[in-house]
Amino acid sequence: MKRKITKWKFFGSGDFQKEEDWLNNMSAHGWVFVKHKGAYRYIFEPCQPSQYTYRLDYFGRKSKKEVADYIGLVQETGADCVEQFNKWGYFRHTDPDFKLYSDSASKRRFLNEILSVLMMFILGLIYSLWNLPPRSLIWILCGLTSFLILSQIIRIQRLKHDLKKSSQPDIFEDGEV
Repeated sequence: MKRKITKWKFFGSGDFQKEEDWLNNMSAHGWVFVKHKGAYRYIFEPCQPSQYTYRLDYFGRKSKKEVADYIGLVQETGADCVEQFNKWGYFRHTDPDFKLYSDSASKRRFLNEILSVLMMFILGLIYSLWNLPPRSLIWILCGLTSFLILSQIIRIQRLKHDLKKSSQPDIFEDGEV
């Protein structure tokens, strides 16, 4: 039986880049991600250090057939779909330069998909806040959850802003002013 380790970690939807980086760091230290057990438990097995590169993708409102077709397309590149969890796909590849999105337009679509779902969720929570008795326990929980989701929305908006800045051509690229 292979030796396994369990790590407990929390990542929000806006932290997908941190989660990717963490999984890649675990791989660099010789641990391959196997699966989730619950929302925050990650199971790892030993591997060669830096054997895999991980990428995450959000499936959002895609149908099961669209998700299956997409996974098949990614697998044609030589990647494995390690797991599908909470509408996220966890992919790994032995190529250190493995990427799911090679252009800024597709990255923006990816970020917009996450944003649209988070916005619908927060709007539902805000609506609930207006219809619940103030200062009740459920009102406080809805308020805290709204705050957490809003922080994820802000993170994704920052990523979109950074992406937009990095994809704009530099008008002073040749050094002339």
